[in-house]
Amino acid sequence: VLISRRGDVIPHIESVVRPCPNGHGWKPSGRCPSCGSATVQSGAIIRCSADPMDCAGTTAGLLRKYVMERNIKGLGPSRLAAIVEAGVTTPAELHSMSPEWLSVLSVGGHAVGLDDASRICSSLDSKATMTWAELLGSIGVPGCAQSVMTDVATEFPSPESLVATDSASLEAIDGIGPKRAHVISAYLDSRWSDVIQPLLDVVSVIRSDGPLSGKTVCITLSMSAPRQQVYSKIRRAGGVVKESMSRKVTYLVCNDAKATTITTRRAGELNISAITEAEPYEMIGSSVEDTIDDETPDDMF
Repeated sequence: VLISRRGDVIPHIESVVRPCPNGHGWKPSGRCPSCGSATVQSGAIIRCSADPMDCAGTTAGLLRKYVMERNIKGLGPSRLAAIVEAGVTTPAELHSMSPEWLSVLSVGGHAVGLDDASRICSSLDSKATMTWAELLGSIGVPGCAQSVMTDVATEFPSPESLVATDSASLEAIDGIGPKRAHVISAYLDSRWSDVIQPLLDVVSVIRSDGPLSGKTVCITLSMSAPRQQVYSKIRRAGGVVKESMSRKVTYLVCNDAKATTITTRRAGELNISAITEAEPYEMIGSSVEDTIDDETPDDMF
């Protein structure tokens, strides 16, 4: 098939280039390829029906989401699959791994080794301090990106306030809607005791108030520093990051704040301030160089 990119990242099937040889196309088997349990389908999404802790594939997906969102180095799919097979099933347990334990783990017939294991554990240690929004965005709530969970964290700024909420309160958040509110509520009910609370026990959740508190920053350009590091700095300064324009946005980060483009014109219509990449750093009291220095070599595979 011929696929094009629509909007920011959404793929669209333009046309069928070559028909399927059997004339029928592909159909899902109805069974999870990891554990063999029956699958359930909601729209275009097919999921395993087994309890997440009973399916190694689902568990590995949860850990992969956490590792990617927290930008933890050295834990690619093969290593994560081996870690799950060895009994690690939650983000909290990832943080509890010792270099000695991890070093002898076999991945593809080869031990991880003490040097790599030490680097992985150091990366985990360095990412064990996060905002409440960053934690919620990394625990794999189905269909909810970091931006969605940031809105949830803004409305319920502490674990105590969120654990006591219900689907109706979540639905009242602008942009959540009834279906997503139900998904979030069900996930919190089912995973609070085995995923969220244990993670809260081993990481440090910091307050996100700061010079960007109450501000929303829209970033649509390529950054000179690693994007996830920039996002983290903005969130820790109290700001919210968006990748698309809306009336909620306070600042639009662009290459030339004085340029006349479709995006800057739209920002003007919405009364949004256009600023350059350097200006958020000035507000935070940081610099591009500081952000680049935060990034360790990427050995993720």
